[in-house]
Amino acid sequence: MIAHHEHPKSIIAHRPRVMKFGDDQKPTGYNSWPLYKNANHTEGDILFPTSGAGVLFPPHSLHPEALNTARFMALCPTGDDIFWFAMCVLQGTEIRAPSDAQTNIIDINDEEAKKVSLWDSTNRLGTNDVMIKAVFTAYDIYSRLKAHLKPMARNSASASESNDH
Repeated sequence: MIAHHEHPKSIIAHRPRVMKFGDDQKPTGYNSWPLYKNANHTEGDILFPTSGAGVLFPPHSLHPEALNTARFMALCPTGDDIFWFAMCVLQGTEIRAPSDAQTNIIDINDEEAKKVSLWDSTNRLGTNDVMIKAVFTAYDIYSRLKAHLKPMARNSASASESNDH
């Protein structure tokens, strides 16, 4: 709750992934995004909240389109995290992880449960990538993410140039 009190308008995610991008500035495959850890986080990273350890969505942090259940079910029926992420991008809401973010989840070693788990159907089969493409295309999320990445690329280039002198 400390993170929420420090950033009351931000979405606070305890177990986000750090999005990675290819040369085309589009996200790489979901399974290549590492789990957030303070040690691997740099300023400007785009965090993708996953609900495995809890996400706090303050009032008005999601675009009103978040209530369009028909669109959600058509685009990503098993990808609620994907839809929520798109809605926070549309709303312009910052995503943060608390300094004590919990990235370890206790695995329930139940073979029957694993056969029908959401993680299994979305991650192992690559369904997340299909749903990400559908949602990001439908809501023009790619261009919004590129706008965020361009200043970072300029900053990186400027830093490299100043290091060369």
